[in-house]
Amino acid sequence: MQAIDGPEPAFRCTEIRRNGPLAVPDDQCSGQCAIARAMAAAEKAWRDALAGVSIDDLGRGIDEDSSGTAMRAVREWLADAR
Repeated sequence: MQAIDGPEPAFRCTEIRRNGPLAVPDDQCSGQCAIARAMAAAEKAWRDALAGVSIDDLGRGIDEDSSGTAMRAVREWLADAR
């Protein structure tokens, strides 16, 4: 996850509490709202689950899924691209 998407969060809060049709004053918007908290918890779980998976793990899995032909085909494709 980190290697591909980097450290930026996937969810970007747009502060609907302040900007939505039922906007409330800024002083009522301290801290994260329930949506932002839920999204942060989900992203943490997602990142934690993927933290133990390397690109090498993915490559082996892809090769296993293709009966051992995918990585050979990638190597051949990369050799031809030079």
